[in-house]
Amino acid sequence: MELLEADLPQRIANDWPLNEVNPATMYGGTAQGYSDYPAYQK
Repeated sequence: MELLEADLPQRIANDWPLNEVNPATMYGGTAQGYSDYPAYQK
């Protein structure tokens, strides 16, 4: 299972915001929108 937030445990532990979802890339049949979201940058 791929997660939108690869760094989800760190985001939760540190109360960092989640990435915003781009609905235009959902259910498109490619990796875009599923595995290309960036890790949190301070």
